[in-house]
Amino acid sequence: RQVALASLDVMRRQWQPWMAPAAVAAVQLPGLRGESARLAMERNVAAVAPQLMQVLRKGEAEPNELGLALLAVARFKPAGAAAALVERLKAAPKAERIEIFRALPKIEDRTVVPDLVPWLQDADNQIVANAVYALENLTGRHLGPDIAAWRKYAGMESRTPAPPGPQKLD
Repeated sequence: RQVALASLDVMRRQWQPWMAPAAVAAVQLPGLRGESARLAMERNVAAVAPQLMQVLRKGEAEPNELGLALLAVARFKPAGAAAALVERLKAAPKAERIEIFRALPKIEDRTVVPDLVPWLQDADNQIVANAVYALENLTGRHLGPDIAAWRKYAGMESRTPAPPGPQKLD
C-alpha cells in the first residue's frame, strides 16, 4: 500500500497524460481511492468519476477516502451521480449520509429535490439539518426544515410522503 501511495504521489508530481489509466486503476484498490481522486482532480482525469461512483454505490469507500471521492464526483458530475448518491443514503451509516448531503449541492442536480424531502422527517436532528443544507443549497430557497413548504416547492402535495430508508413489506 505504501508503495502504491508513493507511486500516486510521483504521478502527481511528474504527471504525463499516459498515466491516466493508472489513476483510474487505483480507484479499485482500498486505501488508494482518496489519493486517486485527489490526483484526478489535480490533473483533470474525469475517467475516474464512473469508477468512483461504483465504489460509492456499493459503500466501499473507506471513511478517510469518502470526502475526496465525493469531491471528485462533484467536480466531474458523471451522469446519474446525484440519483445514485440519494439511493445510497438509504443504506449509508450516519457519517456517510452527512457527507453525501454536503456533496449533493456541488453536483448541482436539482432533480433529486423530491427525493431529499422525506429525509426532513428523520428522527436524527443532525440528518435533518444536513438534508436542509442540501435542499437549500441545491435550490437557493431557504425553507428550513418545513416539510410542507418543501413538499409544495417540489410539487409533492398530492403524493403520500414516504419515510426515508428501506421500506418494510409485510
